[in-house]
Amino acid sequence: MLAGKAALVTASDHEVACAVAAHLGIFDEVHGSADGTNLKGDRKAAAQAREKAQEMRKRARDAEAELERLTAERRAVDQAMAEPGSAEPRYAKMTMTELMKRSAEIATALEQAEAAWLTASEALEPLEAAL
Repeated sequence: MLAGKAALVTASDHEVACAVAAHLGIFDEVHGSADGTNLKGDRKAAAQAREKAQEMRKRARDAEAELERLTAERRAVDQAMAEPGSAEPRYAKMTMTELMKRSAEIATALEQAEAAWLTASEALEPLEAAL
């Protein structure tokens, strides 16, 4: 599972929020009221929506990168099964049974990466529409 960032978003003074965040040590980002900007109500909701959208974009990008990596590996395994003489070194010594097992593992991982990408993309759509 992909981990997201934890943000402290409060209408309290930014300096107070930073002190609380430093004391707790669990937040990646801190957003508080400062310089005449009060993060309450709609502004707080907008800040939270931006944070969530950023997290979903990262999850989608990470899933896309995993899909690309797995697709390349699947091509290499398929090549090793079809033409063992031209297989990448890491697959050249594998038996057909081992290659088939690895191919099945890759197929499962691809399904999981596709599901992660779809989940992140679907969660992102309403967030971006609200921004």
